Amino acid sequence: MALTTDEEAKVKLIIQAFDNAKQIGDLDLASMDTAGQYVELYDSLTGKASRMLLSDAVSQAGAEWCGIRYKDAKTETEVVGSLSMLRQLPTLLNLGGYLVQNDHSRRKLSPKTHLLLETGEEAVLDGSMGHYQWGWDKPFYYQNFKLAGYTYETMSFSKRKGFWNYYIPVGSRSASGYAAYDSATQSLKSVGTATVPVFNKSILTLQTAAHKNGDLWFANERVMNFVTGMLKRLIFHNRCIQAGFNANLTTDGLHQGGTGMGCSESYPWDNGYLPLNALVEDGDALEVGSFKGSTTNKDGTAKDIEYSAIPNFYGLKNDYKALWCMSENMLINCNEDGSQSLYIDDSVGKTLFNLNSLDGHVLHSRAPYNTEGWKYPKSYNMSHLAFWPSEDGGSQSTYFGDGYYNPGSKSGLRGVALLGFGSYGDFAGSMCADGGDGVGDASVGWSAFLCEWAEAFSTNPVLAE
Repeated sequence: MALTTDEEAKVKLIIQAFDNAKQIGDLDLASMDTAGQYVELYDSLTGKASRMLLSDAVSQAGAEWCGIRYKDAKTETEVVGSLSMLRQLPTLLNLGGYLVQNDHSRRKLSPKTHLLLETGEEAVLDGSMGHYQWGWDKPFYYQNFKLAGYTYETMSFSKRKGFWNYYIPVGSRSASGYAAYDSATQSLKSVGTATVPVFNKSILTLQTAAHKNGDLWFANERVMNFVTGMLKRLIFHNRCIQAGFNANLTTDGLHQGGTGMGCSESYPWDNGYLPLNALVEDGDALEVGSFKGSTTNKDGTAKDIEYSAIPNFYGLKNDYKALWCMSENMLINCNEDGSQSLYIDDSVGKTLFNLNSLDGHVLHSRAPYNTEGWKYPKSYNMSHLAFWPSEDGGSQSTYFGDGYYNPGSKSGLRGVALLGFGSYGDFAGSMCADGGDGVGDASVGWSAFLCEWAEAFSTNPVLAE
């Protein structure tokens, strides 16, 4: 078939371009001034070609980072930094199930099933081989800042120059969502057996029970809760971790959505607590799972249950919208105008946080509400690896999608109950906070996740020059 005149012209241009092409060795040497110079990049996973400033490419190659950004006035969340790093983040962190000893030594469980160690041997999840935990085995840095109307949440494995960096050590929390209570030792332990979560104990009791495992063991520790939520926001590139589960990846190979509204049971204390062995056979799965079996309720009465919509985030199961978890190192002061101020410590270490006094604690921020009721914040103060509402205007399905309760009290101290419980599905999530209860209170709808850090650390950021 003969070529048209236009087609012949195009072929001649192609031949001319080929004849004029140069090998790398034939190119002129570039100047040392790299301003405005670009390099071509090729993404082998998506097949896309793109360009980047040479200076940015060199900087990125030496210190990769990834994250998200969002405008407080808009619901959309955007990806920033290295797409490749964000795709591989669960693998790079080695997110998943572990058996952790009281001395913080740990063994990875099989990604395919937590009934086996990664090395193939049987894993016993009754505590005899270590606490059944979920976490990561590589420390990293977190950056949170505002720029040009955006809030950025990013992470890296080395300090980002020119930014304030928070250090996040190796850590873990109860893989089944909650811990069990060992009556013989009066301590908390993380297991993956058919027992039920600890319940109806105050945070003062739970704090003591957690620390009986040794230094740097905690009940409902605030930084662990914060980091868990942050990792979900990054991996799903979504502020609302209760968004519907979507097993399909984006065109960039990223996860999307969230892990859903939470377990289908609204009143587990009456109809049967989800036992701590639910979904252990699924390993480090990212899914919304189901469970059918036997358990007990708050009175110890046997129950047959069939629950669905159970969140499973790389092996962390049922961690919100089930049972309240009051933090052992967050404390609220009720102000005269009815608002609430959050107090924290600027480090996580071996000293117990005093929940009975503000003395020695640091003011984090004041919430913008001064009347009684549940609210959906639009934005949060997330400094010092803690969170507290900073602006009203959210909803169940926009922004973070989590609720905050202010009792409207004009004096007194309150604890911070995290994550929400069964009948409060709309408000639950990693940024959910109920400021209505005292630290000595207890309920059949309250529990604890046992968590640990491999080392003490400061929650003050460090500027990397």
